[in-house]
Amino acid sequence: MSIMSKTKPASCTLAIVALLLVVTEQSYTNTSEQQDTERPSLSLRVRPELNSGRKGLVRASLEIRGGSDNYEEFYCPALEWEWGDDTFSEAKRDCEPYEPGKSSIQRWFRAQHTYHESGVFKVILRLKKRDRVVGLASSNIQIRQVRR
Repeated sequence: MSIMSKTKPASCTLAIVALLLVVTEQSYTNTSEQQDTERPSLSLRVRPELNSGRKGLVRASLEIRGGSDNYEEFYCPALEWEWGDDTFSEAKRDCEPYEPGKSSIQRWFRAQHTYHESGVFKVILRLKKRDRVVGLASSNIQIRQVRR
């Protein structure tokens, strides 16, 4: 009977250790998968270009912050700029096909636009994959003293 009581706790200890190893391995795997698929955030800045000599010229920059460097949704997106003055512009790149763990997203995008009227405008940038919007950022800009 004393052998049974010594064996029983030892087998329970082994079972607990084995269970902890499985739980630890699952936690590590989930964390690794989350890092590979963590969605980056978008930060759009639109500023007047004061030193250009051109009234109404603005420069816009989008920064993709945080998240995974190989986040597939943001790999090689088409950009659609809506400038808030009933004008649009697009930019597309020709990229190699996406390869998990190998392909990296671009972190910075830039554009410029000239406004021909004064006012407050909402600039919207859409990141697109085919016809689907995968990311959206917006910013307001105030344009003063534009001459025609």
